[in-house]
Amino acid sequence: MSWKETFPGHFERPLDSIELFFKSIGETGATYNREHGAVRAYAKFSHHHLSANDAEAALKHAWKALRYLQPQIAAYRQGSSIHYHVPHDAALESWMIETFLVESVLTIDELLASPRRSSLPTLHYLPETCEVLFCSSNWRIDAIGATSLMNLLSKSLAESLPVLFSDETKNLSPGRDHAAKLPQDTSQDNDDAATSLLMEYTTNLPSLGLPIQLVNEISGAASREETRLSPATTTSIVDACRQNNISVTIAVHAAMVVALQELSSDTSSAEKYTSWGTFDYRPFVSPNYTSPAAHPVTVMLSRLPVSFTTSNFWENASELKSFYTQLQDPFNSAALHAMLEPYTRKCTATTNQPLPRGMPQPTEPLVESVGILDQYLDGKYGQGAVEITDFWLGEVVLTRQPSFYVWTWRGELTFSMCYNEQFYTKGFMTSFTERVVRVLLEEMGIEHQ
Repeated sequence: MSWKETFPGHFERPLDSIELFFKSIGETGATYNREHGAVRAYAKFSHHHLSANDAEAALKHAWKALRYLQPQIAAYRQGSSIHYHVPHDAALESWMIETFLVESVLTIDELLASPRRSSLPTLHYLPETCEVLFCSSNWRIDAIGATSLMNLLSKSLAESLPVLFSDETKNLSPGRDHAAKLPQDTSQDNDDAATSLLMEYTTNLPSLGLPIQLVNEISGAASREETRLSPATTTSIVDACRQNNISVTIAVHAAMVVALQELSSDTSSAEKYTSWGTFDYRPFVSPNYTSPAAHPVTVMLSRLPVSFTTSNFWENASELKSFYTQLQDPFNSAALHAMLEPYTRKCTATTNQPLPRGMPQPTEPLVESVGILDQYLDGKYGQGAVEITDFWLGEVVLTRQPSFYVWTWRGELTFSMCYNEQFYTKGFMTSFTERVVRVLLEEMGIEHQ
């Protein structure tokens, strides 16, 4: 459903199936008063001709302008619906105090390690280093959206235009289900197809995964490990992928599976790899909503199961190519479209169900490929007056299952492994990412540059 004005200045709509799915995932961290999967987007700014005080005031104004451009950053959830009020001056100031936070003590790593649970997205500003960290629930925004939102923030910082609230509700975004015009009245055949699709995951567990390094009683710090490859090495990887007719995502994912195989204690037989893959659903929604620049504060994706018996790198890559290209077939994309809403609801139901007795918790990293960030993040704004000199994406992980973000920005292929220190040491995660890189380069016949 779309937004409706229920009384003057108050707009609301129900959460759709994908928002409810990620809301359910986030609530698995409620025991620790934290939110599993909460989105993080980091940027380090260079701004010329601004003092520290002026920079803070300019960023604060940019955050306020961002609310006008994307009012959903100020929308609040109530039960299974989301609400937005057009603010009066006092309400706007109250929102600014609650969500624009100047950090004079904590570092970015400390903010990531001990996340503050908040019902609204927040922007944390570190004036000493000119860094910002955007934090949001994962039901509200996806990685591409968070990148595009940081781009809008940076544009607003450079432009510093006046802001007047009254008609900002024209900028509210619908949910994925509405934007894609997913059928709400599902036939029995489509409901059965949704069940069968979900069973491709549930009936193929347990999966090959990471060995647990630590087991503590309470949730540890959320952390991340990053590896960046040089532009020269990245170019070589892209060229090799093109020659072998696979994408960089497929190559990296296949290398990660081999790295998991190398760490497995069971070398006597081939093993099953079962996980989830994320698909950007923007190509399948109405043209009005395809641009993340216009509608960043949305979750426009779908998660589909992938399962195969592991083999060598190239066999793994072949399996993953079939998986990642499946929606390029109009028949497959139409079939998914017809059952996507009930399928997503069924996925949500599984997040609240315990695993069968004796079934180990999943530990294989979830691959989250964001693609080429340059198409969402300009990097320079206002004829160079404002520049993003560093940027990364991540999330708060509270479980044994890390999230493995992959993207390219400014010619550098980047891996961002998000994990919880309750289960893994930083040294182990660093060595695992290095293992993925080694496998990738060896199999593609590339020397590290």
